[in-house]
Formats: sequence, structure tokens, C-alpha cells
Amino acid sequence: MNQQPSTEDQTVKVEYVDHDDENQEIVTDTLTGQANMLVDYDPKNTIEKLEKQGYTLVDNGYNPVGEAQFYSNNDDYVPTYIMTMKHTIGPVDVDHPNDKVEKAEYLREVEFAVNYEGAGSATPNNNVQKARWTRSLTIDRVTGEIFADGQYITDWQVDRENYDDVQVPVVKGYHADKKSIAGAPTPVFETDPKDPTQVLDQQAVPTIEGYSCDIKTTAPYDPAKDLEITYKAEKDDDVLVIPVGQKKEKAEKKESAKPATPEKKEEPKAATEPKVAASELKPKKDQNDQVAIINFIDLDNNGKQLTSSGPLTGKLGESINDLYSTEIPLKAIAQTGYHVVFNGFDGGGQIQKFNSNDLMTQVFTVGLSKSAKSETKAKAPEKQSDVDLDAVREATINNKDTAAMALGIAATIISLIGLIGKENK
Repeated sequence: MNQQPSTEDQTVKVEYVDHDDENQEIVTDTLTGQANMLVDYDPKNTIEKLEKQGYTLVDNGYNPVGEAQFYSNNDDYVPTYIMTMKHTIGPVDVDHPNDKVEKAEYLREVEFAVNYEGAGSATPNNNVQKARWTRSLTIDRVTGEIFADGQYITDWQVDRENYDDVQVPVVKGYHADKKSIAGAPTPVFETDPKDPTQVLDQQAVPTIEGYSCDIKTTAPYDPAKDLEITYKAEKDDDVLVIPVGQKKEKAEKKESAKPATPEKKEEPKAATEPKVAASELKPKKDQNDQVAIINFIDLDNNGKQLTSSGPLTGKLGESINDLYSTEIPLKAIAQTGYHVVFNGFDGGGQIQKFNSNDLMTQVFTVGLSKSAKSETKAKAPEKQSDVDLDAVREATINNKDTAAMALGIAATIISLIGLIGKENK
């Protein structure tokens, strides 16, 4: 056991990795403090920040049950705790926008316009009516990838089936060639039924009663923009313009016009949410010696460390209890006035084994307090002889090395507390 703490600042790292990207590092929090002191760190803030980016926590390798962690006493050793995150799948629509997805993928606004001309400064303002098309998509919230058959995907929906009829206003000194303009349907490019990110190549031009068009179909040049189709009145020279997209610049033949929908993109992957296997939650590791340590802390003194087991080493799956027991140290500590508040190592007969994470020391904590249940508090011994070490030696421990180590720790604790008792006289 190292009884002389290092005078150098110690370092602890908390690394957040992406399970769905081969455990690549997302971010690492680096902490520094004095040897054997409590690490003052709460991963909550970093977790919340990553959740806003679309991640969710899969495995907490730092404090899964809220336990305290301590800086090491080894200048050549940097404990690293692994926090494993994964991607979440969710909807993207008007109510759930995402910066990784263009708005045109789920929101389209089209217009029906009646244009007036020929009356100079008295010409009425154009009459423009708008329709709003919306839908929902399923995406990977981290990458923005759209899933073709995702659980949140819906068809396009429009907020109005038809545009209103337009009454031509009276302008003094001028006569209009038409009293009213009949409303038209609200078209939108038709989505490819096999791919929600594409539109069909040939789109039918909407039919409007009383008007005709020279083309029957059109090919969307840019589905995210309006395409202007010109209609002529069947009985007179009225011209009706319905913007439903942008005109294709290089059209060798007259083509299409149907509702606006997303451009073609690469074939999206099936909407299967990433699966998490317990064996995949952390990076792969070699079967090296694993390290564990048991810390005894004073809860009445801000968690100050009284002593520790020192580093215990073993292979994956081997019992740590075969190397160490808190029985002897706790008997010595009890005679100095402390009682156990919690025992995170072998309290209640717990069996602890070395795990597979050789990037991180397994730390177990035993919390102690002198706060007596009654008003009479235990008095600290004035000298080492006040503590019955023979009684401690009578404790039964199967492993001789463990017993020797525990007796050494107990003697150290007694000496330490004896000095504290003298200082408090």
C-alpha cells in the first residue's frame, strides 16, 4: 500500500463513444485533481448535450449507480471511463424540424396566381393564393439519414383541396375581359411510391375547367421549386398561370407537371433501428490483467479517503473477494468510533469479479461515519495500544496474503486515527 500520496496532479478521463460508428470517440472530458481525492464530476451535462445531437446513453461506465470515483496515486496511470452512446431514430416534420434535413423534404408551399395588366397605375394587385403541403419522414437523428420505410413516414397532405374563385375587380375607365376566374386544384408533384425522397419522372398537368394547356405531362427539373404552367381560356384570350414549380431549362419536348416533391437521392437504407448487443457496448479489449481497488472514505469529512486496499490485479472473471476482504479493516475501524454506512465491495455477502474493461480500474467504495445514533460518540483512541489488534487477528480469512495485507491496513488506520486523536486533545 502506498502511504505517501503523489504530489503531482492526477488525471481522469471520461470518454464518450459512438456504438453505431464502431465506437469512435465523440468527445472526452479530461479532469485533474490531487492524488486519492474525490473526482468532482457529473456526466449529466455532457449526456444532455449529446442527447440534443440525437444520441442516447447505452452504458454508463463512470458511475452507473451513482458511486463516487477517486483520483489514482500513480503518476503513470490515467483511469479512463467509457460512456457508450447510440443513435436515436425519430420523425422530421413541421413540428419536429432537424437541421440535417432540408425543409423542402417535408414542407412545400405552392401558389395560384391571377395576374392583372393593361390599366397602368390603376392595375389591380395580383391575386395570389397559397397551399401548404406537408408530410413526415423517419431519420437517424445523428446523421440525418432518411429511412424509406420508417415508422414515422406519411403521405403528402395539403391544407386546402382547391383554390378560391377570384372575382375580377371593377376599375374605373377600363373593362375586364372576364368577370371571374374559377379556382383550380392544388397540385403537388407525385412521390415515387418506392422511394419517399424521389418524384416520378413524368407528372400529369392538372385539368382546369374552362382552360386548356398545350402539354399533358411535364418532367420536374427541380421538385423543390415551383414549375410554371400556362393555361389559355377555351372561349377567349384569357391566360391563367399556375405556378407549381420551376420551368425545366433544357426541355427537348413538352413534358409534365404534377405536385412538387423531393429530388432523387441515393436509395435509402431500410428503416431498421440500430440493434445493441450487450457484448458490443464497449470497445474490444485484450484479456490483460484487470485492476480493482477498494477505498474507505470518511463521510463526515467530505468523503476524505482514510485508506484503501491498494491495487488488486487479476484476470477477467476471477474473484476479487479471494484477494481481499473488508472484515479486518472494518473491525479495527469500528474500535476507533466509526461505523459502516455502506459497503460497496463485500457488504451483504456481495461477490465481485474482475470485468473486461482494462481501460478502467474497478473502484469499490466503503462509506464510514463517526456520527453516532445516540448522543454519546465513540472516543478516538489516545494510543495504538488502546485498540485490540489480537482481536483483529482472530478474524477468519482464507488467503494468508489477504490476511497480511488487511492487518497492515488495519495497523495503518489505527496509527492514523491515533494521531488524529492526539491532535484533537
